Amino acid sequence: MLLFPALIFLGCGKDEPAPTPDFEYTSGIYVVNEGPFAQGTGSITYRSRDGITFEQDVFGRVNGRPLGNIAQRMGVWGTTGLIVVNNAGTIEWVNLSDFKSVGSTSGLELPSALLIDSARGLAYVTEWVSFTAHGRVALIDLNSRQIIQRFEVGHFPNALALQGNRLLVANGDENTLSEIDLDSRSVLGTITVGDRPNSFVRRGNELWVLCGGTPSWAGVETPGSLWRIAPSLLKSFYLPFASQHPADIGPHPDGQQFFARLNGGLSLLIPNDSLNGLDVQTVNSRNLYHVSVDPFDPRGRIYGTDAGNFQSNGKVIVYDPSFVAVDSFMAGVGPGFIAYSR
Repeated sequence: MLLFPALIFLGCGKDEPAPTPDFEYTSGIYVVNEGPFAQGTGSITYRSRDGITFEQDVFGRVNGRPLGNIAQRMGVWGTTGLIVVNNAGTIEWVNLSDFKSVGSTSGLELPSALLIDSARGLAYVTEWVSFTAHGRVALIDLNSRQIIQRFEVGHFPNALALQGNRLLVANGDENTLSEIDLDSRSVLGTITVGDRPNSFVRRGNELWVLCGGTPSWAGVETPGSLWRIAPSLLKSFYLPFASQHPADIGPHPDGQQFFARLNGGLSLLIPNDSLNGLDVQTVNSRNLYHVSVDPFDPRGRIYGTDAGNFQSNGKVIVYDPSFVAVDSFMAGVGPGFIAYSR
């Protein structure tokens, strides 16, 4: 669906170029649609901040070719967008003024998470490599778009965070974080946390990592947990039941609580220092695939993706800080990660 004023041309010849849209893609919301699993292509749904401009498969329409299988993440660096395409092993680079491709980085092995470090001029990309081998982190120069170094980390690295001169990597099939010194460009070692770390969040000067725990289908079931790993104190807070496996932690707009996907819905997670546990409050029962906060929205709105059956178009639901749905819009097949720009 594409919304912009219709243009009427009188006396145009057949060879005249198509008109350029009178808007840019530099400010808004980018939904990364994974696409049908193992077939087809991913896509990007774009929505402007004022809600006037809305477009499905913007990359495919503008560039005249599919994005690739499976679209995984997107990041914004100035007026450039970086889109991670997992099975294709590439990063597509686009100019956000018109969403035209300005190049690609290939040779990646099952890339997944992306973190842009503008201060160092680098992008960090996790590579699963395979489902049985150790993963890697690739350092990519933002100007040349070239891979300049790789680090071996743990199994299934799937989340990244910066803490001073360190890059922390959540090894999603282990109970560790790999720690990389960005000054010496070396792996320092690992930090032991809960089973299956999956996402990071900041609260003030604190950095936290959410661990999903081991589900019953993967072995002996263990509960999810939340770990405070910086600035100086490593402390754990466990969920009360082994069957609770949270993911996608986000900072609640009040600056005090956290929220995450849990048990097919959204829950608030409130660390209880006296008991080293987590108080859990279910706030919405809708089954969401991914959830995140728009960091540039002063209203503190929270976006959740509903992927449905992964074969037809999904949906994005917008919540206010009290988790009441206030808006929604259609996305592509398998909507997952969402990127934001001012």
